[in-house]
Amino acid sequence: LVREVNDMEGTAPELQKRARKVFEGILPNLGIGWIPPLWKQYIQPYVPQWISNYSFFLVFFLLFPWLMGPMEGDDHKEVEVPKSWRSVLPFLPETVRVPQSVKAERCRF
Repeated sequence: LVREVNDMEGTAPELQKRARKVFEGILPNLGIGWIPPLWKQYIQPYVPQWISNYSFFLVFFLLFPWLMGPMEGDDHKEVEVPKSWRSVLPFLPETVRVPQSVKAERCRF
């Protein structure tokens, strides 16, 4: 579907508009359109910004590679692993690098 949109004739803004329409209809058509409002109201206000950013990255990386093409994490943030976790799981590092944004190679958005 996305390849068809990308291969259609038209200017870049026209193709971008078509691709955006496809993307905006995906979550409701998958039956999960209720997740973004729920996230914004009940979860996002109570978690650090890096968790929200990482969650955004995970959604795109795991669910939409067919739409956005090859992706990787970008704008990494160093996050400390809690000492309580490291005392139980001593192999854990002191910090982990968590991607805060998506870098897509061929996305039309």
